[in-house]
Amino acid sequence: MINLAAQWMRAGVAGCLILAAGGACGASSLTNAPSFVLGTNPISAAILTNLDLHGSISNWLSPADLKMPSWIWGGTLRSGFGYKDNVTMSSGNPRGSPFWSVAADGMAYHLPTADGWQFYGMASFENVGYLDQSIGVANEQMGMVVGLISKELGHDWKTGLGVNYIYQDQVVDLSVTQTNAAGTTNNSEVLGNNVSARWFVRKDLKPWWAEAEVSLARQWLVAPLDGYYQTGPKLTLGRTYGHGSDVTLAYSWYYVDFDHREQITAEGYSDPGTRLRFYPQTVELAWHHIWDQKAHWHTLTKAGFDLNEDNGSGYFDFTQYRLSEQIKYHAPTWEAWVQFRAGHFDFPIQPVSVDDPTRRYKTVFSLSLRAEKNLSKAFKVFVNYSLDHSLANVSYDRYQTSATSAGVEYHF
Repeated sequence: MINLAAQWMRAGVAGCLILAAGGACGASSLTNAPSFVLGTNPISAAILTNLDLHGSISNWLSPADLKMPSWIWGGTLRSGFGYKDNVTMSSGNPRGSPFWSVAADGMAYHLPTADGWQFYGMASFENVGYLDQSIGVANEQMGMVVGLISKELGHDWKTGLGVNYIYQDQVVDLSVTQTNAAGTTNNSEVLGNNVSARWFVRKDLKPWWAEAEVSLARQWLVAPLDGYYQTGPKLTLGRTYGHGSDVTLAYSWYYVDFDHREQITAEGYSDPGTRLRFYPQTVELAWHHIWDQKAHWHTLTKAGFDLNEDNGSGYFDFTQYRLSEQIKYHAPTWEAWVQFRAGHFDFPIQPVSVDDPTRRYKTVFSLSLRAEKNLSKAFKVFVNYSLDHSLANVSYDRYQTSATSAGVEYHF
């Protein structure tokens, strides 16, 4: 039961944070935080992306299959050491540093009651401390609190309300949605808080299912970055098959209203007296397949298209084509996974610079590897490796960063 609770807890962190530029998470994810975008953080990716293949609890577990108490809880403590070779994701002056990390997670889950109520909650915090203080970044931190309550309505209908809080203090790639004209650098240490809520309705038409949701989020950011409100709907159609495999197609549209940011002209200058808004849209096809009855082998394939439009000159308009593949092997005492992601951004209005009218583009690649080995029922050791590479026709947007770490994890 301890290991099962830990899996549920980790599944809740499934990358649906404010980190993935234009990214989207599966509608079945319990923590489906909708916030649009700042950028990406390789350390976060290395730590948090070992979660996509777990899926939601309701997709692969029936309370009738278990003889357990109504409340299930669990927790994880972990610590490790590693090295990152370009902490600030610099294009011209990469600086590396050894780092140490410490993290704690906790979760509570109530199995469905006789009248169909269900509750899930989790909290997580992680600190990464860099030993070389001369790089200009002392620590990176992320904290999260998640709660979800749902109700079975009968006739295969279900509804629920989820609330999330996220604290973020990390170096993030801001180049997609920011500009130097606003007084920021493209890769900055972002400090902010996010609160979001989502209400959803789901209909099961076995083996098909459909889900509709609406969300509202508020992001507070420390200057020179600007906070914003975000709201919008999301629609998902899915089909389950085999030993817990599924295919989903999701579409989302959001309205992002910044507090103080001004529109930017096509040449890259602020337009005084205006107010900036974004209208991002996302389409994503995801295929999760379990290849054998004992669920040793899992794969998760995602293909997506993202479109962003602003309410001004179109300076921040972009399209992104993205593809990712995750392969995971799970054995009784160890598991390993590898994940590859690629994305290409085109900016139809934004030029390379004032002197170069060539339209900007950006291509990003990332690779993540992780292996875990159980030493006992409570302890395991792990190793992580991540590589992020950005190619672009703008010099400040070209960088590469990698991180390697190892540590120990305790489940209770």
